[in-house]
Amino acid sequence: MAGTDLQLVRNRRYWLTRLLVIAGALACGIALQAPVTRYLESLQALAATDPAQARAELAAIFRFPMLGLFAATGALGVHLFAASRRARQLGIFPPPGRLFAGSTRRFEGDAARRVARFLIAISAVLVVASLAGAFVSWQIAEQLIACRAR
Repeated sequence: MAGTDLQLVRNRRYWLTRLLVIAGALACGIALQAPVTRYLESLQALAATDPAQARAELAAIFRFPMLGLFAATGALGVHLFAASRRARQLGIFPPPGRLFAGSTRRFEGDAARRVARFLIAISAVLVVASLAGAFVSWQIAEQLIACRAR
C-alpha cells in the first residue's frame, strides 16, 4: 500500500479564510469575556440574597442557550449525514449541490464511498452527542430549579 502524498495547501484564500475564522472566534471570546464575568458576578451576588432566583436564572442559561447550541450541532450532523449518504450513492464526495467549507478536495469512486461512510459514522455520533447534551442540559436546569438546599 503506497503512502498518501500530503502536500501543504498553497492557496492564499484557503489560509486567509481559516485565519479570519480563528480571528473572529478569538475576537468574540475576548469581547464576551467582560460581560459574562459581570453577569456571573451579579448571579453570585443574587445567590447570596435570593438563592432560588439565582438558580432559576442559571437554569434558564442551561435551558435556552444550551439547547440552541445543541440544536445547531445536531442540525450540522443531520446535514452532514444527508450529504454523506448522497455522496455514497453517487460515488462523488462532496456531492453536487451540497454546502461544504472552502476548497474541499474532491474524491471519486471507492475513495468517495470510504470518506462518505466515515462521515456518516461521525455525523451519527454528532447527532447522538447533541441529543445527549440537550438532554443533560435540560436535566441540569430541572435539578437547579428543584433544589431547595441553601
